[in-house]
Amino acid sequence: MIAQFIRFCGAGLCGFVIDVGLFTLLVRYGFSAFAALSVSYPCGMLVNFFLCWQFVFAAQCTMLQAFSRYVAIALFVFFANQLVLPITTGYFPATPSLARMSAAGSISVAQYLALKIVAFG
Repeated sequence: MIAQFIRFCGAGLCGFVIDVGLFTLLVRYGFSAFAALSVSYPCGMLVNFFLCWQFVFAAQCTMLQAFSRYVAIALFVFFANQLVLPITTGYFPATPSLARMSAAGSISVAQYLALKIVAFG
C-alpha cells in the first residue's frame, strides 16, 4: 500500500505541475483565479487519471467506469479547491499560486482514499 501511495503521489505530482503551471500562467496573463482553475484543473485531472489508470491502481472495472467515477470525485475536489482559494488569498498573505498549492496538498490524502475505494476499486 505504501508503494501504491508513492506511485499515486508521483502521478499526482505530474498532474499538479500541469495544473499549477497552467494556473500560474493564466493568472499572470489576467485570468481570475476562478477562471484559471476552471481551465487548469481539468488538464491536470486528465493527466492524473491516465497515470493512475496505467501505473497506480489495478482497476476492477472498465476504463469508462473508472473515468466516470474519477470525474465525480474530481468535481468534488475541484469545488473543495474553489472553497479553499478565497480563504487562503483573503485571510492570509498568499498569492493565488501559493493558495492553489496549499489547497491541493490539503485535499490529497482524502482524494487518494476516494480514488482507491470508489473510482478504481
